[in-house]
Amino acid sequence: MTQRPWGPLYKRLFEMDMHPGKFYYLFARHRLILLFWFGHSFIYDYNLMSSMKNNPDHLAYFNAKYSRKFPRNTLNWRTSAHYLEISRIYTVEMIKKLAVIEQELAEEHRRQKAIALIK
Repeated sequence: MTQRPWGPLYKRLFEMDMHPGKFYYLFARHRLILLFWFGHSFIYDYNLMSSMKNNPDHLAYFNAKYSRKFPRNTLNWRTSAHYLEISRIYTVEMIKKLAVIEQELAEEHRRQKAIALIK
């Protein structure tokens, strides 16, 4: 029997390359043992409708609260309170700077007007 070009059998069994189905038999054969071993810890609670209806991060909360349906992308356009507050502070500071610049421009305009009247 000739040697296969990609190596002997033991190398093919224990190499960690891109062979996703290599260990499928082990997991498929022992899935019940794994289920009893790990329990339901891999099933997260936020997938349950009861907890989704009590969490304002999910659309089901608003559907239940207002007894109507909303488009699925409704929560994609939420704006955080932190962003709103930072935006408000930034706007106030920029308006303060704008007031100073407006006064300087008005003063420059008055000065240019006075120079034009003298000439």
